[in-house]
This record gives sequence, C-alpha cells and structure tokens, in this order.
Amino acid sequence: MRLSIRLWACLLCLAAVTGLLVLAGCSSSGGDTVYQNVSERPAWGSTSRICFTSWGGNEIKYLYTLREGGGGLYLLTWSDGDDDYSDEGGSHPAYSPNGETIAFCGRRGPKDGIYTVDADDGDRNAAATLITQPPGDGADSMPSYSPDGNTIVFVTTAFNGTMDLATVAANGTGRAVLAGADARVEPMAADATVNRLWPTYTPDGTGILYEQRAVDSNQSDIYLYTIATQTAVPLLATAYDEGAPAMSPDGATILFHTNRAGPKYDLWAMDADGSNQRAVTATSRSDGYPIWSPDGARVGFVRDRELWSMVWTAVEADRDYKRLTRRYN
Repeated sequence: MRLSIRLWACLLCLAAVTGLLVLAGCSSSGGDTVYQNVSERPAWGSTSRICFTSWGGNEIKYLYTLREGGGGLYLLTWSDGDDDYSDEGGSHPAYSPNGETIAFCGRRGPKDGIYTVDADDGDRNAAATLITQPPGDGADSMPSYSPDGNTIVFVTTAFNGTMDLATVAANGTGRAVLAGADARVEPMAADATVNRLWPTYTPDGTGILYEQRAVDSNQSDIYLYTIATQTAVPLLATAYDEGAPAMSPDGATILFHTNRAGPKYDLWAMDADGSNQRAVTATSRSDGYPIWSPDGARVGFVRDRELWSMVWTAVEADRDYKRLTRRYN
C-alpha cells in the first residue's frame, strides 16, 4: 500500500514539473542541440554566454541563455501560468558590462517596464528588480547599458505613443527623455512623427546609435546621437529598411540589417562615420539583429528565428559560421 502511494506521488510530481516546463516555454533539446524560436536582438555577455528571447508554447516571450559555443540552455525568466499576464517572461535582453546583470523588458505588473535580474539565475530564485516604468500609459523596452554600467538607454512610448529614447541610472533613479534632435535642443519626445528604436551606446560612451523611422513607414535610417551636444545626425539614410545598429568594441565598424537585396534581410557593415558600406551576409535566408562578442572576435545574429554566430573577418571562407539554436516550426 505504501509503495503504491509513493508511486502515485512520484507520478503526480513528474506531471506537475512537466506542466510547469510547458508553461515556462521550455522546449526539448537533445544533447547540445537547442530548439528555440528566437525573436529580436540577443545579447552577448562577458561571461561567455549569450542571452536571447524566445517564444514559448503559450505565446509568451522568455529569456534564455546558452554557451557562446552552443549548448547549456538555461531558462532565466518564468511564467505563473495565469491569464492576467502580470508576472510573465521577458524580452530585449542587455548584459551589464561586467556580465553580472541582465536588463530586459518585462511585465511584473500592469504594464511593461525595464527590469534587471542576476545573469546566472534570472528571476527563478529572486524577484526581478524594477528599474523604470512609464508614469502614465505606454511601455518601456529595448534597454542597453552604457560602457561604464551606470546608465541604461531605452525606448519608451509614454509621451506621444511613438517610440522615444530615454535614459535612467542603473539603480532606477533619474529617468529622463533624451534632449535634442536633429540639432534642435528640445525633448526628442516632442517629435511625434518618428519612432526611435534599438538604441546602443558607442564603446567610448560619447554617443548613442539608434534606428529611426517615420510613423507608419517601412523605411528606416541609422542615427548617431552625440551626448555632449544633444544632437542627432543620420549616419545612413537610404530608401531601404535599415536598422538595429551595433558598433564593434574598437569603435571602427557598425553592423546593421538591411533589405537592400529584396524582401529578405542581410547583414551589412559600414565604417563608424557611415562610409564604406558593404555586404556581410548574402544567403537565401534573412539575417538581422547583429551583436558583437565583447572581444570583437565574433558576431552573433538572428537568421530566420535561429541564433547564429560567425568569426568577424573579411574572408567569407574563414567566418566559421555556427548555428547555436534550431527553430522548431
């Protein structure tokens, strides 16, 4: 009788664990093969791990990490499995420069905000820390740390409903919209005709790269905001959809994605001043959201909902492409 009761207890525990994994968006992985549907820009940490966003089976986005060479999948954010979406998942990860903390867009209340978690454990052992939320309607998203780790730049829709750029101290104080735009010294949020998204600091901390597009437009450009002068100028303005810029750690090269080749996207590069534009990838698949390894030796990117990396070199045959995840639908 006792054996039977213990057997049923074990089976019930196994069923409960399986149910929690389904709610958390986990998918099966055999060995070092990781099956995930990757979404948007990942982040490369100084601890030799990459954090990325993936769609769970319950249509919620979650944060995972894996080893930069592949394998070692770990779920960072969880779901309580109810229908109110008040304690759910996460997206848009950004590592702090020391690799100890990840900032992300998440919902741990009535609206999306910027939170931080331990880069190793996520919010599985300790609650995520709220850094900033908009005071009224809207949401905060797409965070990125300054090189010294003291400031986070992010996107907010708190003003005109459009995507504006703002900053906040890493401890959650001093939230402020960026001032100045196109040589006008006024809040950037005053311009309700454009969206600004995917901001990242330049490696020297003097500027912020971002993508800008007119409201309801399919075309976007790449801008550089200079912090000291509070002005923004276009580095790349074409008839194409070009964005998600990322500058190399040495400050020499900017990677971005573009649809110059047609409906699909490829990775392109240009020098820091916008010159010397050249193609980097050109396959039948779409490539986007490039990121640099901290040492600048490799580049990560999303290829048709899969996470890939490659050696950064001008010689195509030496790029050593690695598929780190596989999409499962």
